[in-house]
Amino acid sequence: MGIDDVRKRTILSIIITFVCITLTNRLWFSINPLQISFNAEGAGNTKFEVFLNKKDNNDFKKVKYGVVEKNLDETDFVELFINRVHGAKRVKLSIQPPPPNPRKTLAISGFQLRYGKYKLDDLKAFSADGATLKIDGDKLIIYPQKDTFSIIYNNPVNIKSPTKFDIKVLIVIAVLSFLLAYKLTSYLADFKSLNNASRMDIIFLLIFFVILFIPMSNIDTKTEKSEKENRMLANFKPFIYKNKINFSFGNDFDNWFNDRFYLRKFILKSYSDIKYAIAQNYYYPQKGLIDKKHKMLFNLWYKGMNEKIIKRNFPYLETLNEFCRNNNIKLYILIVPEKEFIYNIPIDESSKNYNNIDLFKYINQYSDIKISYPLRELQQKSKENLVYFKTEHHWTDDGAFVGYRSLMQNIKKDYPNIEILTSEDFNYFYNKKVRGDFDREFGFGQTCKYVGISNNRCKKYLDTDYRYYRHKDFKRLSVKIHNKPLKFGKDYFYPNGADLKVVLLGTSMSENLCEFIPFTFKHVKRIRNNNVIGVKAGNEFKIMKYYKNEILNYKPDILIFCITYGNIHRLHQIFNKE
Repeated sequence: MGIDDVRKRTILSIIITFVCITLTNRLWFSINPLQISFNAEGAGNTKFEVFLNKKDNNDFKKVKYGVVEKNLDETDFVELFINRVHGAKRVKLSIQPPPPNPRKTLAISGFQLRYGKYKLDDLKAFSADGATLKIDGDKLIIYPQKDTFSIIYNNPVNIKSPTKFDIKVLIVIAVLSFLLAYKLTSYLADFKSLNNASRMDIIFLLIFFVILFIPMSNIDTKTEKSEKENRMLANFKPFIYKNKINFSFGNDFDNWFNDRFYLRKFILKSYSDIKYAIAQNYYYPQKGLIDKKHKMLFNLWYKGMNEKIIKRNFPYLETLNEFCRNNNIKLYILIVPEKEFIYNIPIDESSKNYNNIDLFKYINQYSDIKISYPLRELQQKSKENLVYFKTEHHWTDDGAFVGYRSLMQNIKKDYPNIEILTSEDFNYFYNKKVRGDFDREFGFGQTCKYVGISNNRCKKYLDTDYRYYRHKDFKRLSVKIHNKPLKFGKDYFYPNGADLKVVLLGTSMSENLCEFIPFTFKHVKRIRNNNVIGVKAGNEFKIMKYYKNEILNYKPDILIFCITYGNIHRLHQIFNKE
């Protein structure tokens, strides 16, 4: 082979290498979204739209755009993100307050981008369209004249998205691409002298290596969690980390790539569809079970229960009870059985730990605590109505009503004048969709997501008209949202209820109790202890750390603590302050 041939192969390999580097640019070069934030003092659900103009004028025709809606009754901090911003020169903020009175005064302050790298702090540079402006210290006061109005920052800026450049990954890709290209060009150079069989081998190899680049062409570097698999995706760990060699780089890179390659979601969906189609009565995805015959979905994510776990954690209920006694509060516990205890499911290797320990004998050991565990009542009721949703682990209104009456029978022993609601106190309506979690909004059901089936397939399981309760006097119930210090709290006021102050503390299972308990007492404070903004994951049951002051300041007569059977193993966290 001559020098000219080597030079041609080298040049061609370099060109191919540059193509590979370009196709894989997301691995070594990324443009992160541009963060925009400001403080806004106003009221109600207000829509904010940010426009970034590339030109130094007020045309705002071809612009980068971001939108967010915030309830200014709950927060005064507004934040949004815009992808791939290159040299924006002007900024416009369009504001649409909520009806019926959208022309209330607003105050904007602390307008910044990229976490303070760019600050729009020259308030005199702002002009308005559809509003008048006034400066008050570090705040821009806006007096709307139209239902939708905007403010423009007239000082020229040069705003860019943050970028990340990884030279180490670039070098690895460049070296591997060049070596591969050089080898392929070597095959091509000898292509004419080979027989037909050898040529087919080379063509096959070329097609194979070209296909290899497809998964690399659009790698997902943004997603942190796979909702379908209900797990966190692997993070990228560089070869040189904190000035040390990462000797597990190969395995780390393999895990990262396997979690993020292009078309991965499509492959997972296709694989799941095939497995579902060939399964007979039961299909076991990651952490779930699908009963195809009865169209019922189950989560299999709870820890198993045994006597050791019970004996370790139940004494902490007595500690909570002592806290209540010392503050003249009556404590009542409602333990909600798991859905799997009501509807029989086959036990396989993934669900052997679903042992249903007889809690009743342990409850009797804590006779000073009023504990309700309506397992038998729910099993009996399930013969007539669905007490748990088919596509969610939460109980239905029928199931929650069984739990409510079991709880109230314990409370009535201490407060005999309380009236327990009956079926005659309600009107009913029916809906095939699920209402079991935050604010009881209707949807397909969370278990569809956990077992990894699409919404279109999940619709096939929504073949039941669930019965929903609505108190006949619901218009007299007033609700006030309280988001300090924690989110998702509510105060209920009902004039015809028993003259007692009640705290309803609990997990998501207590959501559907809010159709019953607020109509039993005059004042109920709802505190949800799991999935709360401001509380780190895993700390939700550190009740005395996060909720003690709120409970004491409220001075309740009764504290109702509602947990699921599967959360008993976390009761030891109640007084854990670390």
